[in-house]
Amino acid sequence: MGVLPKVRLVIAVAAVCCRKPAPPDVVDAAPVASAAPSTPVRTLAPCGIEPVALAQDATTLYLAEDKLGASGSVITAIPKGGGAARVLYEGPDLVGPIAVSGKDVFVMRRSLEGGGVCRVEGGALHAVPITAPPGPHQVLHDARTDAEVISFDAGFDEMVVDDTSIFVAGKMRGEVGKVARAGGKLEVLAREVAVTGLAADATNVYFTTSGGVVGRVPKAGGAATTLASGRTSPHDVAVADGTVAWLEGTIASSQGFVLRAGGAPEKLPLPADGKSASSLALVGPDVFFLASDEYGLDRVARASSGVATVVRGPIAPSQFVVDGRTLYFVGLRGGHETTPTGVVGSVALP
Repeated sequence: MGVLPKVRLVIAVAAVCCRKPAPPDVVDAAPVASAAPSTPVRTLAPCGIEPVALAQDATTLYLAEDKLGASGSVITAIPKGGGAARVLYEGPDLVGPIAVSGKDVFVMRRSLEGGGVCRVEGGALHAVPITAPPGPHQVLHDARTDAEVISFDAGFDEMVVDDTSIFVAGKMRGEVGKVARAGGKLEVLAREVAVTGLAADATNVYFTTSGGVVGRVPKAGGAATTLASGRTSPHDVAVADGTVAWLEGTIASSQGFVLRAGGAPEKLPLPADGKSASSLALVGPDVFFLASDEYGLDRVARASSGVATVVRGPIAPSQFVVDGRTLYFVGLRGGHETTPTGVVGSVALP
């Protein structure tokens, strides 16, 4: 799952501040016809209001967030069953995507020059050494004077991890690569135009490109396969059990699509008042995503059998993961009389 832009969160905060406070540990009523009562939300931990990534393993959530009003990030491990959260890293580096495999936690360090993969250990970020040819050379200029501001080689900004390897891509690098988890020489699996999304299953790496392609390439190496082409700015790809989903469009107006084995791309349905989709997750035949309404307020939605319904959850969720019958989220509490605060919680799925 890719990083949500801060502008979405700012819009969400504004929307929250215009509403009455939500009762503690109780979800808002879903804005769709339903006679079912609200489902209690279990609060797991407080957090800030600048989350950038959420990942999970069998027992723990891993949250990366920017430090509000300061430069730097915090990475926290939060037990799914409740209990004290542990700070894994707090420091000046900004981090982006987060991935967990075995006992290792990996993050992508964010910088203007592009990201670098790091292992989180002992309260610090340890760079994974990757030997690769320089990416396309980038030069930024001052628009007023045309003076050179910074010059750099493009880095990576997409990452997935499995038991043996790290798979990386970059919007400006034009390739999908593979490297051992301990680091080493980058093996190029596919050369594409700007890669805008990355996901993996047991045997393949899936990608989207700014050229309108949704494709896959074997982890072991081999020819890439085009799954769909001529798409409109595809990004944020996800995969599970042979089904591939992705988003198309801009941040303000994205539409989801699903490709099931042997079929053609199908448009992902939105809830009745949904205007845009973001942050996809596949669980069995169902697709979970953030659905934005006309006010820019996000809710978690669930598309099943061609119908999308809003999952009863907290106001303004900005990150989520699904584990079996439980949805874990990062959301906001607050209202017109209180300052919004962040919360990590869970809700049982029907």
